[in-house]
Amino acid sequence: MSKTALLGILLLVACGGGPPVQSQFNPEVDFTEFKTFTFAEQSVSAREGSAATDSRVLPAIRETITADLSGKSMRLVETDADLSISVTIILAEETAAGETGYYWDPRGATEGGDSYVIKEGTLILDFFETAGDQRVWRSIVNGAASRTGDPDLPRLKEFVLAMLAEYPPAAEATAEDR
Repeated sequence: MSKTALLGILLLVACGGGPPVQSQFNPEVDFTEFKTFTFAEQSVSAREGSAATDSRVLPAIRETITADLSGKSMRLVETDADLSISVTIILAEETAAGETGYYWDPRGATEGGDSYVIKEGTLILDFFETAGDQRVWRSIVNGAASRTGDPDLPRLKEFVLAMLAEYPPAAEATAEDR
């Protein structure tokens, strides 16, 4: 490999964009149908006094989501929304049981039931179709929050925007999987 090619690869890795985001979605859902959203009760699994429990964290996340989705022709409503958005912040490593039924990952639908580890500093956005209370989209990013100190709100917003960059899933991706 030439030195120029190696340098190019190293630069791509060093500047490799934003945080590593994992998104999953139900390939049978037509995401163009969703025009309104609301927020479900938020969840913070953290010790009192940690950065995630700061009173500015959840409002900053909600404001970022609202601004991003508004730019995608969706609007926030109080009642009768197409989607309900759940925000979860986890600041201690946990083991969680998989859900029963099917879940969606980048490789396709998989039967649930396995356990998995949720890492410290994980932010999870779940979008539920309110008509059937079925999760249709999920995005997970690690390292979004810290246990101590002041919350880094600009960094947190960057993580939320990186997650929302994958919503809605590309029409080709959902059509291919149907």
